[in-house]
Amino acid sequence: MSISNLDTLAERLEGKQVPVCLANGAPAAFLVGNAKEIFCASDPGHAQLLVCVAMVGQTKGLGLDIPAAYVERIEASMVELAAWIRTTCIAVHNGVDNIYTQLFVLFEGLLKSQADLEHELKQSNQTSHISMLMGSTEDFKRAAHSEVRMPSVASTVDWTAALTPGAIDVFVKSVRKTVYENGGSSSMYRLLQAIFGPYLASEPDAVHTGKGCKNAAWGAVPSFEVYCNTATASTQVRNWDWVYAGGEADDATSASGIFACKRVFSIADKVTRSSLELTYAIDMGESFVPDALIFKLTEEFRVAAANASADKDADKAAKVTKISLAVDTDARNMSRLYCNTIGEIGTAASGGVTVDGRGYKIYESPAELRMVSVYAFVADIEDNATARFDLGTILAKKISRPAIAHLRPSLTALSGPSGLNRRLRLP
Repeated sequence: MSISNLDTLAERLEGKQVPVCLANGAPAAFLVGNAKEIFCASDPGHAQLLVCVAMVGQTKGLGLDIPAAYVERIEASMVELAAWIRTTCIAVHNGVDNIYTQLFVLFEGLLKSQADLEHELKQSNQTSHISMLMGSTEDFKRAAHSEVRMPSVASTVDWTAALTPGAIDVFVKSVRKTVYENGGSSSMYRLLQAIFGPYLASEPDAVHTGKGCKNAAWGAVPSFEVYCNTATASTQVRNWDWVYAGGEADDATSASGIFACKRVFSIADKVTRSSLELTYAIDMGESFVPDALIFKLTEEFRVAAANASADKDADKAAKVTKISLAVDTDARNMSRLYCNTIGEIGTAASGGVTVDGRGYKIYESPAELRMVSVYAFVADIEDNATARFDLGTILAKKISRPAIAHLRPSLTALSGPSGLNRRLRLP
């Protein structure tokens, strides 16, 4: 739930809570960028520390690992910001016009706009099921088909960077690395809240985290729902990455930044397309698919589209409009990467795909939307995301759909002779 005004923010801070909205891109940039004015004579490092705490939380996930020596400093930072809000609020109501009251109005405007956006998005109730790759450029330098050993020492958050001026990017990279290597539903959900803000639609128990290696990288490939399409979600990732690490905000494949891949993927068994688009696919293999392979094949798609013709004429390049994942851990089912383009990819470009010594073929795929409705009556089933996902997975196998196609079944309460039953509709 977003915070719509600074009075509510002050109440949270006075209650020793740092809300996650302070780690969203715009509020974080505002707070750190105006730290000297907001915290005046006190330490401007308060702003950076509060943003770092907002990103990991305090009572769950990575928040449980906050060093004891930092607790007093964090509480002092909360007191300082709450005091500034209370004092400046009085000045605003008294009609004072100075740099502090102007910042107060701007800060509250940011919070209100996010709260209004969240309300608008929830009212629309239009969601997309997406996934993203949490790995860094360094993570994807490994061979896509090789086994990766777990690190002997678990990664932890670099709290020293939280107190080092200008080192907030180091802190955020350590958070990403810790979540990537160790997983953890609470840690992953908090980070997704920081990245997507009001666009995140999933509840904590509805975020599913896939591993990137057979025995490592437990938080590599999360899947979740957002209140927007994949293009808007990708923009959100790029902007958030840019706020914390700089680089090119418009480049979804830039090697700099927090994430190596700043593009999200649609989750789909079959892919729809417009009349102007073509759909291409790559078979990634059966059973387990490493995140490094997904990343490298995505890059190959991008290169093939850019060099669609043999003469590499830019005017003949195909524009990538959407990338979708259909990943299945069942050894009997093929996992695929789909790519929608405006413009064709030539035979030469589509046939020369090699990833770490193994060849792959890009082929044109018919795009269709297959809808299968399955109705199941289950007595006393709980109406929550876990129950829906588990039942959906079982039924998907019965109708030969991928077992982890990330289906979104809906449960409807029905009265019956055996008590409360639920009717599940499986798209």
